Amino acid sequence: SNTHLQSLSVQLESRYVAASNKIIFMELAMGNIKPESQIKVLKNRKCQKYAYFLKHIWRESKHRLSKDVEQVIALKRIPAYSAWVNGTEKLLSGLSVKFNGAELPINSAIGMIGTLPDSQRQKLIKLVHEKIKSISYFAESELNAVILNKKIDDDLRGFKNPYSATIMEYENDETVIMNLMNLVNQYQRVAHRFFRIKAKLMDKQKLTYADLNVNLSIKKQTYTWDSAINIIKKSFAKVDPQYLEIFERYLKNGQIDVYPRTGKTGGGFCSSGHRLPTYILLNWTDELRSLTTLAHEMGHGVHAELSKSQNVFHEDHPISIAEVASTLFENFVFEEIISGLSFEEQVYARFNRLQEAMGAVFRQGAYINYELEIHKQIREQGTLQADDFARIMQQQLQNHLGKVFDITRDDGYLWVRYMHSRWFFYSYSYAYGHLISTILYKKYKEDNSFIKQINQFLSAGGSDTPENIFKSIGIDTSRGSFWESGLRAIEQEVIELEKMVKKLNK
Repeated sequence: SNTHLQSLSVQLESRYVAASNKIIFMELAMGNIKPESQIKVLKNRKCQKYAYFLKHIWRESKHRLSKDVEQVIALKRIPAYSAWVNGTEKLLSGLSVKFNGAELPINSAIGMIGTLPDSQRQKLIKLVHEKIKSISYFAESELNAVILNKKIDDDLRGFKNPYSATIMEYENDETVIMNLMNLVNQYQRVAHRFFRIKAKLMDKQKLTYADLNVNLSIKKQTYTWDSAINIIKKSFAKVDPQYLEIFERYLKNGQIDVYPRTGKTGGGFCSSGHRLPTYILLNWTDELRSLTTLAHEMGHGVHAELSKSQNVFHEDHPISIAEVASTLFENFVFEEIISGLSFEEQVYARFNRLQEAMGAVFRQGAYINYELEIHKQIREQGTLQADDFARIMQQQLQNHLGKVFDITRDDGYLWVRYMHSRWFFYSYSYAYGHLISTILYKKYKEDNSFIKQINQFLSAGGSDTPENIFKSIGIDTSRGSFWESGLRAIEQEVIELEKMVKKLNK
């Protein structure tokens, strides 16, 4: 909402694009090195520490274009992508809802829905839907524009599938990732089973979208910012003191923006760069989800700090690896949360933790299906209407949540504020990260000395492919059976939760 800062931001992005265009010749020239010469380069002692950076350039080179075309693609990014997406984000951040005599920023209202009694939840979500739908016609133009712009880029670069560029950028193997997402779709039965448990615990025949993020407990559990600091400190001190040192430094230096406000983007975020401080953005609401989000973003923060041990070309790790770190740190903190809880409190805590897994793994599968469908239809038809996006989102949410949920067309308007779809298939990284982190955490619990291997991964940055980094610490992600074992582990947790719930006579 600060027009001066908006102007500076646009100027900064323009300056960045101009600087990038001046040095784009370097990667293009290196990409043109012939295969027989590539071997000689890699054998050169001075080049060996940049080996993976070079290999990655050579892998991307077949999708690179001439210098002039690359520069035009870079220059059109602001008018064809950034300005559109920023426009939607600006409209979203400026929305507010009048509720119970208070004017709530839209992100505060969304975060509050799951904390309210049933009648109040239903009332607030209707108000949120109205506000979201009020900007859907701009968002319709925006999303059509950025997807058509992506199609132009994909066609120029020779990418056959709309997700191929993202998977290559995140340095994953396309076959491995699509195999993972297909398995997630096959295991949606796990989410259906989980949400049937939720309906029983809430004593409801049918659930609505307003019930989706409701955390359950025998008494209302709140986590103030100060209590959250203590939980994080205790957790990090037990796992590795260097994690505690990083967290305390962030607190001391004001590197965590805690509370929601009008004009501030929603959710959580971690930003880091070469020779720059790491910053964390939160929208704190004194709920368990806020605490797990803090743990999640601190995972990104610790990962960023340890990756600075790499040279400038290998310091920035790919997104897919980043989500492994963030989910792993959620596990570390959850262990601290449940310590000292009674059996009944542990049942609800484990329920709430599993609910996070449903979102991180299975809902991301639904979001990927939504993206695949809208890209397919826009590429075939040229455009989609606001209600078309809503219809597709409604269908995918219903497929994910199962028959126990009644998902309406208004719920489908989630697409307006689902900003990850503007990052094009980014969501697969959550399922990827959650399943790998599940295995890493299991190994750590079996033997605490495994933290050495975990720190080896956290310090690797982007010095190799994700598959090779994990293989170096004993994790083989290339096998389909690896992903299925992770999905079965979540299914087994749901089965165990059912048994625990029966003991409570629920």
